[in-house]
Amino acid sequence: MGDDIDTCPDGHFCLNGSKCVEIDGDEGNYFCDCDIAFDKNGAAHEGLKCQHKATVYCTYDIAVSKHSFCTNGGECLARVSQTEAHMGCRCGDNYEGEHCQFVTGTRPEGWPYNQAPSQSVGSKSAEGGGGGLGGGGIFGIILLVFSVTFLIAFMVHRTTKKKRESDEGAGLTKGKTKTDHDAALQLEADGGVLKEAIDDMKNEEDKVDDDDDDEGSEGEII
Repeated sequence: MGDDIDTCPDGHFCLNGSKCVEIDGDEGNYFCDCDIAFDKNGAAHEGLKCQHKATVYCTYDIAVSKHSFCTNGGECLARVSQTEAHMGCRCGDNYEGEHCQFVTGTRPEGWPYNQAPSQSVGSKSAEGGGGGLGGGGIFGIILLVFSVTFLIAFMVHRTTKKKRESDEGAGLTKGKTKTDHDAALQLEADGGVLKEAIDDMKNEEDKVDDDDDDEGSEGEII
């Protein structure tokens, strides 16, 4: 097994044919590249030292996959093709990680190191960590969209209602003004009220003239 061990400059060592890789942004510290960790029987491995052997593979088109599998009795969350990202594993109570390769509480901060985005998508979504969205995040987005939609609908309804009430009020005022105007035109066209007013004025003038004549006659008699 000696040839299968790669000792790193920082004292870390890698098993099952894996190699030491320096951590990006952390000079002098190394991790094991388990993508090339296969034992003599061709089984894939994962873990800090690539020491955990695959117990189940999650691909439907090939028997052995270097990236889609579970260790330590984990169960595949989904079956994928060899070109698709690993969707993660359902781990037992004592293990965690996208392959169930870590004893609970031992997963290093910043893991996985130097992993390509295409490979990390499945593991992040499966565990709800990194840049992926968990169930709570998705529910929050749905709730936000629903709230915004409801608010917009409420504002549109209120604006439409106010406009309708304003239009109805303007219509009533306009209708009343038109009715009064039409009534005035009808009275003037009929001439009855206007004629009566003229006759009253004429009678008043005649009465005043008669009073003046009476006063003049009384003065002459005296």
